[in-house]
Amino acid sequence: MTETVTRKELLNLISKKMESEALTQQEQARLIRLLELIRSTNRLISLHQEDDESSRFSIKQYEELKAEYLRELESLMMPFGVHIQQAA
Repeated sequence: MTETVTRKELLNLISKKMESEALTQQEQARLIRLLELIRSTNRLISLHQEDDESSRFSIKQYEELKAEYLRELESLMMPFGVHIQQAA
């Protein structure tokens, strides 16, 4: 037995589903903050790459920090089927 659903009911079901999977305000704020942190970390990496050999340790630390931010970003985006891949 199949159930007939009106267009309006279908739209309501889709809307509810989207709302349940939407990011909360707190998650949205965290997402924006992570993007800002990644951007500033990228700038710091670039700055240290222009320096001499003594900056290798700092670069490594910033790259590890960036990887941590990217993992957190991916966990926020996973419910939406978005996977983060760090560029080489």
